[in-house]
Amino acid sequence: MKYPVTRTFRDKSNYIRYDQGSVYETEDLERAEHLQKLEFIGPELKEKTKTRGKTAVKGKSVEPGGDADEPGKVKSKDTPAKEE
Repeated sequence: MKYPVTRTFRDKSNYIRYDQGSVYETEDLERAEHLQKLEFIGPELKEKTKTRGKTAVKGKSVEPGGDADEPGKVKSKDTPAKEE
């Protein structure tokens, strides 16, 4: 678990100094709660998750038959009709 450091402190369990603005990592929930009560660390940081799905790249299309001007927006191609 990761927590933002809100006040500089030295962890008495491993003697490592954590400066304000850095990240404190621990698996000990009781220790984290104790440091939060003393206002040395903030709430747990959540991991960013990758989004699923297709994304368009400028000039390319996620859909056949079109070019993308902006991600997610597809522009259709105009083609002349065939004469029989």
